[in-house]
Amino acid sequence: MRHAFVLREEPDVPFVAQAAPQPSPARPGRGAPADPSLEKSLLQADRLALSLRRALECIAVPLARSAAAFARARAWSAFGFARLDDHARERFDRSGRWVRDLASLGEALAALPGLAAALTGEDGGAPLGRVAAHIIGRVASPASLDAWVAFARAAPVRALRDAVKGTRDAAAGPMPPSALQPAPDDDPADRSLVRLAAPAPLLAAFDETLELYRSVEGSEASVTSFVEALIAESYAGDHPPGVDEAIASAGADAVAGRFDDTDRVFLRRGADLAAVEGALARSTDNWRHLHRSSPASGVFALAVSSLARLDALAAGAGQGGPIELDAQVRALIAIENDIENRLGRLLAEMAERGAWARLRFAGVGHYAEERLGLARTTAEDRVRAARALRRFPLLRAAYASGRIGREVTLLVLRIVGDGPVSRKTEAA
Repeated sequence: MRHAFVLREEPDVPFVAQAAPQPSPARPGRGAPADPSLEKSLLQADRLALSLRRALECIAVPLARSAAAFARARAWSAFGFARLDDHARERFDRSGRWVRDLASLGEALAALPGLAAALTGEDGGAPLGRVAAHIIGRVASPASLDAWVAFARAAPVRALRDAVKGTRDAAAGPMPPSALQPAPDDDPADRSLVRLAAPAPLLAAFDETLELYRSVEGSEASVTSFVEALIAESYAGDHPPGVDEAIASAGADAVAGRFDDTDRVFLRRGADLAAVEGALARSTDNWRHLHRSSPASGVFALAVSSLARLDALAAGAGQGGPIELDAQVRALIAIENDIENRLGRLLAEMAERGAWARLRFAGVGHYAEERLGLARTTAEDRVRAARALRRFPLLRAAYASGRIGREVTLLVLRIVGDGPVSRKTEAA
């Protein structure tokens, strides 16, 4: 059986890289013979992904500079927004954290002139990608930049992140402390998962009230803190809710019947993802069996057609007032969306072909971070959208044309019943 990834023009999609229509092969099991044609097609798809990565790297530097200037000038105030998060959601179709991380990278590029060349590979080495460049920008100084870049090119991203955490206090970094605070990690050891059926209007009300809570707080408060505030508010009145009192008055059986639509399971710690990814990096010598770069292929040439305005945008990136900076970021995001949409379709096809196990990655997020220099959540969101949009042609056309963005699309898919990326399929 032969497998080949081909390019196909569609009326509502610029192009899609996908496998030729054939029955999906069985997943390789222990002792299962390798399929040379499938292996070859997956390596071809990997090269296509690297080509699209090159296009994204062309956008990363000017986009980071424009975002840094936008954040530095607090330009969202000129548009009537009280918070960066509100402007980012309404104008950029991105989260506030995405803009802050990009602005942090832009400040690092300004403080470390050699970092931009390392990010794109213009210094002659393998491109670092946006994720590794952002990590290095947190801790590197002009004197230590070369050493950090060399380490990043020889080690997996997780090892780089761990090294930065270990040396951050001792190194002189160009970034302010507020930009260096990592998001806290949840420990599921003593937690349980409770599922409660709720109608769609209730979910919408929850989301709207969460946004109101964040506006009052003046920060991107977590969902956990919001739920804790709701519980505290419910117990602040004259008649706080209490199951014990209900049991005393109505009986345990009657009260249990009120909660029979819940499903509670204890969270069990699975395999240590860091250990799995570390083992994969060691067993492949940091994935040396894969090409480090890709020539300007047909996919890259098609992607470059979306970059006709990039030279002009790059020349003026980070210059101008609030209106100009907002326009720069929006124009660059539009180009980025086009390329990421194509990449999402390609990654979805690779996942369905069992690419991650064969290429020696733990999943699509792991592959995106190590091979493409992209944030894990970005790649996972694009793959989830690419899979779910196959069932909704009108929504897919609006998404591909840029009439609606990624965040809106994912919200609509959530409402119509799309779930998260299947971990089983993702890790195939």
